[in-house]
Amino acid sequence: MKVDIDLTGNIYCRISEKKFPYSNNRIRNGVTDNLEHLHSLSESKTNNNYRNNSLINKSCFYAGNLYNHFGHFLLESLSRLNNYNSESFIVWSSPTGSSSFKSWQLEILDILGFSNKQHVFITDIHSFDNISITDRGYIIWDRFTEGHKKFLSTVSNKDESYINKKIWLSRVGYETYPNEFIIETVLAKHGWIIINPAEYSVLKQVSLFNSAYEIAGIEGTAFHTMVLAKAPCKNVTIFERRGNTHFNGNYHVINNALKSEHKLILPSFEGKKVNVESIFSSLSIALDKNDLEIISNLNKHLDINMENLSKNKIIDGLRDLSITYKLNNIDLAYDLISVAQRLRPKGQAIKKIFKEYSQLIKNKD
Repeated sequence: MKVDIDLTGNIYCRISEKKFPYSNNRIRNGVTDNLEHLHSLSESKTNNNYRNNSLINKSCFYAGNLYNHFGHFLLESLSRLNNYNSESFIVWSSPTGSSSFKSWQLEILDILGFSNKQHVFITDIHSFDNISITDRGYIIWDRFTEGHKKFLSTVSNKDESYINKKIWLSRVGYETYPNEFIIETVLAKHGWIIINPAEYSVLKQVSLFNSAYEIAGIEGTAFHTMVLAKAPCKNVTIFERRGNTHFNGNYHVINNALKSEHKLILPSFEGKKVNVESIFSSLSIALDKNDLEIISNLNKHLDINMENLSKNKIIDGLRDLSITYKLNNIDLAYDLISVAQRLRPKGQAIKKIFKEYSQLIKNKD
């Protein structure tokens, strides 16, 4: 196919009357989101300044736009690779000017068997006489084909540490509820494992979905990782994070393609803070008197207006509150300092307190 492709993924047909079916348009709720357009290449552009490049006669496969955002790379950048047919070069349009992959992108490509292929990054307009351009298996908000789903879901690895466990995928430190740490403190008390996905390799993140009995958390790209899992956990609950009245359409598209029973929950909000009781209710957790005391004390101790608190103030508050509970409720004190340590793993004072409380718990048992 003779076309010209630029760094933003626009595809220009050499013959003006030729209709090209596979543009990079996105679709939201059935309406085209015209971020990129299909163009006919004007004669004023047909000059040797960009036609004379080393790839023009090579056998190439067009992958699409190289997105450096985890979710968009996973869903959009990989959307054509299931059609790859041993062409010499895999070509990526690079809107950001990147001319190499990030480590996590290489890990995903390695999982799918593409890390050892020859990749080329377009950071200017290029001409191709022999490039394969195919339709996408994933279009955001619109399409996730069966063939593409099978292509992605290759990871069967399990992690013995998380088999039949309940896992909360944390977003503390990122865009989230200002009171998410309260949810995590109570969940830890009820035996949930709190995990920050960004601290894990992609392969380990996928293994969680193959292993856990239940996974929950606030919407984010960590939940898109399940598309790589061979047999992802069926008991998944995702909470909308911005107080909108609808979910990002990609969650519905993935849900339908995986034929899962994942729950997409619109929790109730009090200003910017989520109503934590609505979270626990959705997870079928009955709050006891101790839980309610934790929630009440964390709210009071850390200030009613938590949305103005920095992450450091939240961590300091958890540490200080754990100290106040040390004598009369060591289990709660331990839960609080455990959350603080996860949020500040290199904090020496917190490490010391955590070690002390761990020993007190051990001696008590």
